Amino acid sequence: MAGHNDHSLIHDPAIDRWATMRETTYQHFRWTRRTVSLSVLYLVAIPVGLTYLAYKTHDKDFEGKGNGFTWRRDVPEKKQ
Repeated sequence: MAGHNDHSLIHDPAIDRWATMRETTYQHFRWTRRTVSLSVLYLVAIPVGLTYLAYKTHDKDFEGKGNGFTWRRDVPEKKQ
């Protein structure tokens, strides 16, 4: 009823090659300068940077900017 014959789909060998490549990528992986640098970036540099940022901003009070409030530490005195 639904047409289970072999002529209903067009076979594309490029799709088969692509699917095979995706299934066996791990078998053909090689460590190169690029893969090592990306691995170090994602597995070391970013977590260390985020941890450093978290520890540096741990004690800071990030309230919203209110009336008369400024983020500057060296606020000059207002002249009347």
